[in-house]
Amino acid sequence: MQTLLLAVGIDANGNILLLAWGIVESENESLWRYFLQHLKKAIPESESMTLISDRDKGLLAADAVMGNGVARAFCCFHLKENFCKRFTRGLEPYFWQIAYAKSSDSYQEAVSQLRELSIAAANYLTNIDKALWVTAFFLGQSYGHKTSNIVESMNKVLKQERELPILDLLNEI
Repeated sequence: MQTLLLAVGIDANGNILLLAWGIVESENESLWRYFLQHLKKAIPESESMTLISDRDKGLLAADAVMGNGVARAFCCFHLKENFCKRFTRGLEPYFWQIAYAKSSDSYQEAVSQLRELSIAAANYLTNIDKALWVTAFFLGQSYGHKTSNIVESMNKVLKQERELPILDLLNEI
């Protein structure tokens, strides 16, 4: 089974661009590292960008490979889904209140409100590096995005093509 790795961007007009792709046997750290090393070569160093991804262990290499010019963020949709599976969908509004907190004080207040309902849920979220998903602490530019939805959109566009043999897949892309 083949896996398609994608790097997708958004241009100044809001259009989704397929920046790079790779076909691998499975997602793992060494393959992500290889993919990211080649992605970095293709992107001008003067450009600042943000890499939003799920918390795939293979992507832990992103910081080391991409360097200081790239801000890394966790996809809040994936975080929220994991949070709701572990706790309850009823706590989802508290998750988003924390994720979109615009100051340290509003973050602390939102965490306190969640802690009143579930200490475990509050501890779960505070154990995730807030600089990677909370607006107030994110050091890069998110350009209004907190999810990897654009990658999911590209995956949907390529859904049928992903089932093709490799050469046909490459032809279609």
